[in-house]
Amino acid sequence: MRISAGIQTIIDQAAKEKRCFYGSTHSQRRAMLNLARDGELKCTYCNTYMTANQWDELVPPDRVLYTARSLGERHEQWVFAGHIAVAAHKLDHPWRIHDNTVVIAASCSPTVRPSSMLRRIYAPRVISCTKSGIAVTTIERTLIDCALTYSLQDVLSMFDSALRLELTTKDAILQECDSLRRDAGRVLRALHYADARSENGGESECRAVIIEAGFMVPELQVEFNIDGRIKRVDFVHQMAPVPPTCGRHTAGGVGSEA
Repeated sequence: MRISAGIQTIIDQAAKEKRCFYGSTHSQRRAMLNLARDGELKCTYCNTYMTANQWDELVPPDRVLYTARSLGERHEQWVFAGHIAVAAHKLDHPWRIHDNTVVIAASCSPTVRPSSMLRRIYAPRVISCTKSGIAVTTIERTLIDCALTYSLQDVLSMFDSALRLELTTKDAILQECDSLRRDAGRVLRALHYADARSENGGESECRAVIIEAGFMVPELQVEFNIDGRIKRVDFVHQMAPVPPTCGRHTAGGVGSEA
């Protein structure tokens, strides 16, 4: 199906604004729906589209931001949360957390029927900020929501990068936790292991795997002097030396008794 000049104008304007586009009239919505059925457009949410070629060129964080910018234009009261807020704050994170849902913070119970594409996080005191062109939860609230939703392997990179980029502090996150009316144990665990010395999301996720496997927490970014040159490693376990027994202690007795 051929894209009409009118629809193409809408597409071009949305591309300039780095967002998905939508139909404002019944005829536009019908035309876009038909184009999506023909594979010309990608439907990312209800009445929210992007050309299939443009969508394929975007990485997952940009996909959720393009969708959120389009929805934010139509729902000015929405405050995006969860994985969308993570992308907006530009925190390190595994891309696998980006599913097909739109997450918003809601200060009251929903008045409409729940949707499989829209997830609400109850937040009686919603404080928002503008990041990446959309209204999102604060960095502290974003980290807390994600810690309560995802595993340590998924969230440790978020906490590490937030501290490394000096976007917040552990004390500020703890203060935000005080306002919660639920168990914050998972948040406290993430805070306990968070370390600003982690240089990227891959290091953070690897460290989380080590922690969740029950191994000793490694030291980070340790420097060694090797032949007069300083070398640095991502992880290190420094173990105390154990002297050899030389056979003196065997099976409960000393060598002379054995």
